[in-house]
Amino acid sequence: MRDAWEIYDRLTTFDGTTTNERKSNKSKRKMLRYASTNGTYFSVNINGAERSVLINSTNTMNKKSICSMPNEQFFLGDLIIWKGTYWLITEIEVSDFTYFRGFMERCTDKLRWINENGEEIERWCVADNMASNSEGITLNKIINLPRMVLDVKVSLDDETKKIRRGKRFLMDIDDEDPNAYITTNRNIVTDVYEEDLMHGICKLVLSQEQRNEDDDNKDKMIADYNNFVPKESETEGNQCSIEYSDRAEIRAGGTFKVFTAKFDNPADTPVWTVITLDGHERYYTIVEDGNFIKIKAQNDASVVGTQIKLELTNSSGTSSCEMFVKVVSLLNG
Repeated sequence: MRDAWEIYDRLTTFDGTTTNERKSNKSKRKMLRYASTNGTYFSVNINGAERSVLINSTNTMNKKSICSMPNEQFFLGDLIIWKGTYWLITEIEVSDFTYFRGFMERCTDKLRWINENGEEIERWCVADNMASNSEGITLNKIINLPRMVLDVKVSLDDETKKIRRGKRFLMDIDDEDPNAYITTNRNIVTDVYEEDLMHGICKLVLSQEQRNEDDDNKDKMIADYNNFVPKESETEGNQCSIEYSDRAEIRAGGTFKVFTAKFDNPADTPVWTVITLDGHERYYTIVEDGNFIKIKAQNDASVVGTQIKLELTNSSGTSSCEMFVKVVSLLNG
């Protein structure tokens, strides 16, 4: 009799010890058995890995529902390659941990930029037109000319999380005269759910602005390509460098920007030279203090967008380096 009860117990608990567990396991087995015969069953690439998923149409042509296979997982912000097209997972739901389901939107373009190390970065994104009142700028009753404003979604990662207000991009199918956009709003809070904060959506608001013929590279479709300044500018073979915090920028009307001279020989004495555009010397306040030099620019429109050249040598002239510093608007993010 005991053996009979043991057999009965094994049979009744084969799919789990609780009602929910049995229901979940039966659902998994059924899905694995019949999914491949379903017309919505597809092979896709998720972040470089081949996977099988279920994809269904929605009322929106560029939006599909997606469902994982049992015991497989995808995350918010994952990039999907399906039938040669690129999609971004923008919504996700966990169904009793049996499978994951959500929605993916078709990518429309790439964001391209140069990071702080000079590397060219590109990321697929979803861009939609939106109303200008969501730019993240207080208009204060100023009349603005009509311009395109884009709501952009891109995967959150180590590079995209560094994008800040004021970052410029080129986005267009016309590479002869592409539109330029500037980041006016950034959101990496509302669509980041994972504990490690490295899965999610980075939402940007981009406002159309004038393209800069001198700085923007339309062949590479990268804004400010010709204006990149390395984090630490040092001539090979020299024994000195110029260090500073954040970006190589001075805000017109802002506080002093501090630059620090670094020499391999601590006994070297710095000799600073600041070169501005002709006639612009009067717009700058420059204070030297040992290894430090502080530079402040007046709040004048004529200096915004220009550059100054900062040269550093030692008193003996055996070490030298230089860098360019851009003057930006005080309101630049």
